[in-house]
Amino acid sequence: MTGPERLTTRALEVLHAETDAGVKVGVSSFAMVEVTYAVEKSRNPLTVEDAQAILAVLHDEASPFEVLPVDLAVSERVRSVPRDENADPGDRILVATAEVHDLRIVSSDGKVPSMTKNSVIW
Repeated sequence: MTGPERLTTRALEVLHAETDAGVKVGVSSFAMVEVTYAVEKSRNPLTVEDAQAILAVLHDEASPFEVLPVDLAVSERVRSVPRDENADPGDRILVATAEVHDLRIVSSDGKVPSMTKNSVIW
């Protein structure tokens, strides 16, 4: 939402096609925890204003985004997300959330494709 330039043209095209078709785009609630941490870092990639803008979009009923919980199913699925390529718990939670909800993953992180059988869009 705040850094579309980090995504490939293909990823942006897919996101636009989905939202234009009225398909909701899932966002793990854990991603919002990551936003909080990004604002709090000394070399923060996000500002307080960025975080507020993200929250405003997510709270908007007309938003194309749907916040998905980190629930029991997601927490159990984390065990099956391989640690070999990336032991970061946040990335594993995001992958597990996508797998539980059978969603494609949009990421600029090169480690993600090896962590899942779900489709990853760059």
